[in-house]
Amino acid sequence: TEPDVTEPEPEGPKLEYVYDTNSRTFHVIGKGDIEGDAIVIPDTYRGKKVSAILEGAFKDTSITSINLGSNITYIGANAFSGCEDLEISFNGTKKEWIAIEKDDDWNAGVEQYGIYVGDTDNDWEIPIQ
Repeated sequence: TEPDVTEPEPEGPKLEYVYDTNSRTFHVIGKGDIEGDAIVIPDTYRGKKVSAILEGAFKDTSITSINLGSNITYIGANAFSGCEDLEISFNGTKKEWIAIEKDDDWNAGVEQYGIYVGDTDNDWEIPIQ
């Protein structure tokens, strides 16, 4: 089903998305044609929230840094499998990060990672695993 979007498809390199008709949000399913090792997942895409990173979305990619929009509410299994030394930044609060539904194996196959969550006055870091 075609989403009832309010904005046109952006030009240039972009992530791969699928539209979820139940939640009326977009979910990230892959790196798409974005080059480089730093990824930014926007808060919105085509006028709709980006709410999920689905299973295996960035599996075996070369990303080392990902900035997650504050609308993310779900991270699927093996979303980052095979990524080494991954730095994850989340635009929401520590409380919002903890509330994100994460499959048990969301970080499976990641050798090392750090998570940085921006609250208004400070950053919260989960030490590199």
